[in-house]
Amino acid sequence: MSYKTYVILKMAINLEEQKIREHPLLREWVADAVRDMIAKGKLKPGEHICETRLASELGISRTPLREAIRLLETEGFLHVVPRRGAVVRDISIKDVTEIYEIKAALEGLSARLAARHFNKKDIERLKEINNELTKLAEKNDVNKFFKMHNQFHDYFLRASGNERLYQMNCSLIEQIHRLRLLSFTLEGRFEEAIEQHERIIKAFEKRDAELAERLVSENVMMGYRAVTTKLKQTKTA
Repeated sequence: MSYKTYVILKMAINLEEQKIREHPLLREWVADAVRDMIAKGKLKPGEHICETRLASELGISRTPLREAIRLLETEGFLHVVPRRGAVVRDISIKDVTEIYEIKAALEGLSARLAARHFNKKDIERLKEINNELTKLAEKNDVNKFFKMHNQFHDYFLRASGNERLYQMNCSLIEQIHRLRLLSFTLEGRFEEAIEQHERIIKAFEKRDAELAERLVSENVMMGYRAVTTKLKQTKTA
């Protein structure tokens, strides 16, 4: 490679990196597109991600795609294998069961703690989020619904006031992020989640810590049933 060619390539790489820094939403857009492909089964568990082909399909360079791959690896959607590249991550039903059993207990406890000091402003915020979820359900926007759904749960998880408990919840959620997203492609899943959220909000309004704990634990296990249903579908597809 001549020095001139090297300089041109270096300038091109620097320009691409600058675009990533200036437009952080590009990485999110690419990540959303890949999440959608996984959710719809276009990319299956164990399948290798061909960067060249995928970048071409999305009309982008490989640099933002690689940024998105790093993000998706942290979320549990992909696993980067040395000398092979990114692969769609697989997970067993036993893994999911164990994670959700712990998740139900921890989120329930978080709700119990949050209910003790929730105020009117907190309740109104949860109602706003659930109303937004209703609008997104009408548009059948899985990605945006999933993100807003996470905001609903994150709100009362933080409100527990227990930082270690919050971090433990986050650690569990990261391990099943991909499967939770996939579960929202099931028919009726949007409406089911919104209805349960309404009951949880009412428990918070009453400051009924015991009821809030029970409803949130039930909500988690409802998610578990949806996730395992979707997981079985993807394994038999």
